Amino acid sequence: MMDDNKQLAQRIDGAIQSASQEVTNLRSELSATSRRLAELGATDSGSMLETLQHNHNGRTAPRRVE
Repeated sequence: MMDDNKQLAQRIDGAIQSASQEVTNLRSELSATSRRLAELGATDSGSMLETLQHNHNGRTAPRRVE
């Protein structure tokens, strides 16, 4: 009975360590994705700012064709 409990505890510990590593990996991936989205947002914001400046100067903004 004691050996069974030991084995069970080791399996649970292994599962916890595995889950913890997966959480670490997912956090890293989420962080990288957030950085990339921020970069893309900055690029889009720059384009938007440029468009607003053109409109402010009396020019018409380019239109998107979908």
